[in-house]
Amino acid sequence: MEYRRCQGKSYMILKSESAGLGYQMPMLRENRVKGVLPVQRVYEGEEVQFWYDISGKHDLEGYARFHKLGRDFLGNFILSLNRTAQNLGEYLLLEDELCLEPDRIYLNYNEKEISFCYIPGNKKSLESSLGNFMEFFLKHMEHGAQQDIEICYKIYEKSQEEHVRLSDLAELAAQGLSREEKNFKPEEPDIREECEIQQEREEVKKRQKERCGFIKNGFCAKKKILSQWMMDKRNRSKGEEEQFIFEPQEPEEEVSNPTVFLGSERKEILGELRYEGDGRGRNFKIDVPVFLVGSQDGEANGVIFTSSVSRHHALIYREEENYFIEDLNSTNGTYLNGEALGYKEKVPLSKNDKVRFADEAYRFV
Repeated sequence: MEYRRCQGKSYMILKSESAGLGYQMPMLRENRVKGVLPVQRVYEGEEVQFWYDISGKHDLEGYARFHKLGRDFLGNFILSLNRTAQNLGEYLLLEDELCLEPDRIYLNYNEKEISFCYIPGNKKSLESSLGNFMEFFLKHMEHGAQQDIEICYKIYEKSQEEHVRLSDLAELAAQGLSREEKNFKPEEPDIREECEIQQEREEVKKRQKERCGFIKNGFCAKKKILSQWMMDKRNRSKGEEEQFIFEPQEPEEEVSNPTVFLGSERKEILGELRYEGDGRGRNFKIDVPVFLVGSQDGEANGVIFTSSVSRHHALIYREEENYFIEDLNSTNGTYLNGEALGYKEKVPLSKNDKVRFADEAYRFV
């Protein structure tokens, strides 16, 4: 399994021995099955790959690293699984081919909509997969009210029975949930609208980049472009083919509050993120083993109040004297010294590394 970003979207890629040559893949491709991650089959040489669109989502395994799973989550999970299995039946797809591995179950940012990974040719039965999932849940379960704990254990015991039915589990899961939670149905995303929004974002970024280049380089940039244009015009007038491609150099980023080192630089790592952007950001001290960076106040350890930063944007780990950074499938990316990090790519941090969360710049010291 690997992760890639492509044309502004994030994908989870599974390599399979099964080519998925049955009716399942055409059925999934032609129909948007609610509760199932959009998937397409890709061939790389003789290798068959399934590409799942996970844009704007995070997997359950990663989510459970910094959140306890409560009774409400379990109820929503079972009800979502039951609805998804019913939706699969409408397209003659098998519920046994749903994968319930925690790293292949995805949540959106409101944590209500759950999306499952459908793997054609999956050899595990749903009963077996559900039993393994419930054991994962118990390890990460939040110990709250006694009544909630009892319902969770009832669902667990029921899931261990032979030939268990999802409808029976759904009845247990619905106990104590509000009417809104019982009947929650995720809104169907408008794929056309998402594409238009993405194109609009790219155009805005392009215009901002061009405007920034002209402002920072002043008349020198204009003069350079004008000279190149005149040269190109002369060449065209002589009948030469037009081969000019203008590739402006990226201007060096100017910051309003750069870091200044006075005296000899300290060699030891302090474990801090020093803000170097031009907004109203603040410095962060990495004072816990797993430091969450995001825009959600009350959840993230380092809160960045800007719409470009995702709710759960990135993690910084501290392991003894070493620090590592990992992107959490953020919408606008996490960058280390200008290089975009892949989802779940754990990369070591060194002193004076430049870290950027979307468009917010920091220096690690």
